[in-house]
Amino acid sequence: RAIIRKPQILLLDEATSALDSDSERTIQKAIENVAIDRTTIIVAHRLSTIKNADIIVVVENGQVKEMGLHDELIQQENGLYSSLIRLQRMEKIEYREEFNNTSYFSTSPNNDFNNFEVRQFDTPNFGEPSTIFVTRINDNLEGSKILNPSFWRLLGLNKPEWKQATLGCLSAILFGAVQPVYAAIMGTTISAYFLTNQR
Repeated sequence: RAIIRKPQILLLDEATSALDSDSERTIQKAIENVAIDRTTIIVAHRLSTIKNADIIVVVENGQVKEMGLHDELIQQENGLYSSLIRLQRMEKIEYREEFNNTSYFSTSPNNDFNNFEVRQFDTPNFGEPSTIFVTRINDNLEGSKILNPSFWRLLGLNKPEWKQATLGCLSAILFGAVQPVYAAIMGTTISAYFLTNQR
């Protein structure tokens, strides 16, 4: 449903975690196609999906432990990332040729999160749970000012749905007026029984 809506920011939570290897490759290819021209945030389970990431940041217990490319981190034999790779029994193959392919995700140039992506991996059966965030940040965004939350900006983001929002507000007003109108009519009707003829 999220893909059909064609959002500019796509969030996928464990999209391939319950699939076998063949199905995962098929779904990943489909996700790669729909992720073109939009910011994509993915929570993934298998580390094989991040080998094409520009920057891999390994976070454990809220602290950054490692950061770098896949080839750099996998060479650290005692590193957390290489340990996770060994735990998942990934085959030791040469990735450099694969890195020349199109990046796994591309982002839309028309939104505030241009060239930014995050993937999160929870790794079970390895002592305390660890988390790996993979991010890509455009160098042009360094030092850019973060906008403060704004209600009017939120309304602007919902501008395409103004017809539905207006209809919803009017429906809520009408539904809320049912009980007061009903009470007024009932009160007027009952009071008619207490009227006396002045003559």
